[in-house]
Amino acid sequence: MKKYLILGSLVLFLLTLLSLISFSLYSFTQKSGSKNLFKASSQTSVLGENVEMSEAISEEISYWLEVVVSYPDYRDAYMKLAILYNKTGNREKASFYLNKVLSLDPNYQEALELSKML
Repeated sequence: MKKYLILGSLVLFLLTLLSLISFSLYSFTQKSGSKNLFKASSQTSVLGENVEMSEAISEEISYWLEVVVSYPDYRDAYMKLAILYNKTGNREKASFYLNKVLSLDPNYQEALELSKML
């Protein structure tokens, strides 16, 4: 009986942890989403906006790099990195992460579309 109680508690804990991680990833992607994820960042007329944009992208890149360290088979994290590096104009790193995406899922349509643009 005690064994089932411990097992049930462990399952409940893991489900709660998974829910928190999913919610965090969802919230972060909603905040950082844009209408055209593949488009490289364009120059804005106000210098301060460029700095804010590059800082925000840099923070996102740092976040997703941490995610891929923790979840090395998480295809969407590599895709997000490819998109972000493409936005910064760093096509070499964008291609690197895009290749990682395609190695995990060779038929991933979004990755195939981005590969045509790089």
